[in-house]
Order: sequence, then structure tokens, then C-alpha cells
Amino acid sequence: CKTHIILASTQSLGFNAVLVMIFIVCVMQCSFLLLAYAMANATKMFSRADIIAILFCSTHKSLTLGIPILKVIFSEVEDISGISLPLLVYHPTQILLGSLLVPTLHKWVAEGTPSSSPSSSPPSPPSP
Repeated sequence: CKTHIILASTQSLGFNAVLVMIFIVCVMQCSFLLLAYAMANATKMFSRADIIAILFCSTHKSLTLGIPILKVIFSEVEDISGISLPLLVYHPTQILLGSLLVPTLHKWVAEGTPSSSPSSSPPSPPSP
């Protein structure tokens, strides 16, 4: 099986290789977000709030999902730390990128919702 070759190659990663891997993970995360946005927005079936939920639910995966999958795929490998490095970078990247997007997405949703003018009366309560 090739898992031993993969493990040997990941344990000898240098600093530059880790930086390249972090860059690739960031590009992948941004690409997945753009793809999810394009697909959700193209249907014209979803509200802006729904599109944001689709963005975060479709692209965000956690370590609780990834680590067990890695353990199953690489069951012959005792130490999966080198193999799990991209996943360990992806998880905080999605959290940081998501937190950076929140103000922009909040403005985008606010622009798409009709604002209530002060002259409009509030809805009347339902009659008993």
C-alpha cells in the first residue's frame, strides 16, 4: 500500500512546503465559497439569508468529520499527524475566513431586505 510512502513524504515537510500548503488550503476554501455562492445564487430560489446559510453549511467541515475518515482511509498508518496537517489548517482557516466575511455578508443581507419607514404603521395584532 502507498500509505507508507505518503507518510514518509509528509513527515519531512519543510517550512516552505507548509506555507505553500496553507496557501493552497486558503485558495481551496475561497474557491469552495465562490462555487457555493454561484450555485445558490444562480437558482434565484433562495433569499440572501438562505444563501449565507448555504455558504457556511456547504463549505465548513470539522475535525470531528475529517479525522475519523483519515483514520479509516489510512488505517495501516499509526501516526497520521503528517497526513492530517491540511485538515488541521483547513479548520481554523474556515473559521477565520468566515469571521472576516460576516460584516460584508451582514451588509449584503441588510441591503436586500426592505426597510420599514417611520411613517409606516406597525402591523396590527391579530383579533381574538
